[in-house]
Amino acid sequence: MKVLKPVLVLIIGSALGWALWHFSEGATGSKEPWDAGGLYFMGGLYVAGILATVVSPRNFFWAPVGVIIGQILFQFINIGLSPFFLLGCLFHILYGAIALAGAATYFGLYELIRGRMDITAVD
Repeated sequence: MKVLKPVLVLIIGSALGWALWHFSEGATGSKEPWDAGGLYFMGGLYVAGILATVVSPRNFFWAPVGVIIGQILFQFINIGLSPFFLLGCLFHILYGAIALAGAATYFGLYELIRGRMDITAVD
């Protein structure tokens, strides 16, 4: 059971990363979500981090890994290898910090609500 939860977070994160790219053109008119204006890409990464973490908050660090994997797989399968493929992978990894922020936010709120985090302690 301990292995199942991180794998589930990883799979959900991958599906959400894929979906972010898959629905980009229909939602924004841009084939690539980072070319879309507004909050579609940044907000989508943040929300993907949150949603992937819901199934197992303690494994929140796997959510951005999944989101990155999903985006790279979409790019590889639908766009293919190009001279910019590695640059795109680097951008996916850097933008993964936004998914990590979403996942960490959910984990922090989860711990706060459960009473495991003391925000009143001052050293």
